[in-house]
Amino acid sequence: MEIHDKIQEIRSVFGRDELYLKIQRDFDLDELLNPEDEFYEKLTFDEYYKTKEAAAMLGIADKSQQILNHLNNPNLADYIKATQSTDRRYRLTWQPLFRLKMLFYLFDKNFKPNDVAILLGATAMYVPPTNEAPKSSVNHSSNIDLDKFKDDLVEFEKHQQQEMMKMFNAINERNQVLLEQAKAESKMELIIQQLDDLSNVEKQYEILLNILEESEKAEPIKLKSIFKWMQISDEKTDYNKQKIDINSQLNQIKTKREELQSNLKDVKEKITLCTNKMDRIGNTN
Repeated sequence: MEIHDKIQEIRSVFGRDELYLKIQRDFDLDELLNPEDEFYEKLTFDEYYKTKEAAAMLGIADKSQQILNHLNNPNLADYIKATQSTDRRYRLTWQPLFRLKMLFYLFDKNFKPNDVAILLGATAMYVPPTNEAPKSSVNHSSNIDLDKFKDDLVEFEKHQQQEMMKMFNAINERNQVLLEQAKAESKMELIIQQLDDLSNVEKQYEILLNILEESEKAEPIKLKSIFKWMQISDEKTDYNKQKIDINSQLNQIKTKREELQSNLKDVKEKITLCTNKMDRIGNTN
């Protein structure tokens, strides 16, 4: 996969992620998603990474213990979502790996693990297994910026309004598709009925044609009542003319059937399109 495609997939998957939105709002998202970063060249979406491999991918090969600390931090573990194998070793897919990349990006911007935990909604203090007590982290995290809280609240309300609008638009689109599908299904039933009626009329003409072919030596007047309801002229008792009239009717029936079958195909395609739209709408909700 090309680097550009990888970054587009990341944008699509993480567009609503808390840390992603924080970086987008307060920092430089393009810096995080820089296509010249070797991380994106090496990243694959179908591979499991060990902690040492993850550290190398993140450009901190000498700090794999830091990754383990964050993976064991209960305030961050639920966010990172790394998995452990039977030997208790961590394995990271590309999504937990990118969450770690965002964490270390914020750490480079003077964030502390507990700052990120508060941003993610956690309140408990976690002390990593080091010899130094995180005094600065405690002092910093205990002093919450009220203006920042207000900004986050405004962003949250804005996000909620956007979600409500998306839901409203999805409901409208769904109702419109359902209406189109109902019309198409009703039209399909009508066409099928018309084809059945046409088939019955065709059978009557074919029966009449067989009668003519078997009765050419009989008196034509005996068939007058049959021709009358079929709207076939019997002014001349000429069997050839009568057969020509019937064949003409059969040709018209054939043409009409082809037209109806073409319409039926279009209607079925319309129904399939509506069904696919409904699936798409359902998947986006």
